Amino acid sequence: MPYRAIVHYDTGFSREVTSLSDWYVSAPEYASIHRGQLTARDVPPQGVDIGVKAAFVESGARVSRIKDVRLIPLDFDDDDPYSWETHQGNRRHDGYVPLSYRARDFELRWQVPVGPGRRLNPVAAGDQRVFVSLRSRFDDDTQLFALDSRDGVELWSRALGPASSINPPALSDGKLFIQTAMPVAGFSGSLHHARRGDG
Repeated sequence: MPYRAIVHYDTGFSREVTSLSDWYVSAPEYASIHRGQLTARDVPPQGVDIGVKAAFVESGARVSRIKDVRLIPLDFDDDDPYSWETHQGNRRHDGYVPLSYRARDFELRWQVPVGPGRRLNPVAAGDQRVFVSLRSRFDDDTQLFALDSRDGVELWSRALGPASSINPPALSDGKLFIQTAMPVAGFSGSLHHARRGDG
């Protein structure tokens, strides 16, 4: 996992010094770091908390910062925490991610219109791609889109044909799955309301 070291000067200028910094980890038995690239090894099943430190020296002044990081083995519960393979992320559909994040570390990377004016199903993501389908009910205009996760550029789209419903996409073993329900020819529905005592 890559980390960057950025120096912020009093003048408002910022400079990346990742390759110029000295890097350390607080638990070398579990991880090592070189030029900001963190490599974990022998992480216990329950995970472990470590500190990642970058130190930079300029004109005799030394600046250092420590970031707390929680290491989790990638085979945790057989789910890859860096993928979002199905509705709510995993086979339990509970949205749980076995990693710790701070909200202030996030920023919007990209935003693109997909099926303008249409509602979207929840997404699936993996292998640097994001997959999303239009939410459809008894619709002839059904579509599935693949976007580049780095910049949101549309890689491809597919029309799925007439369908009574389209489920969110899912990923497994490098394959993309989507379930559709086809309309039944000649079917008509009606709604009945029965009052108590009606036969």
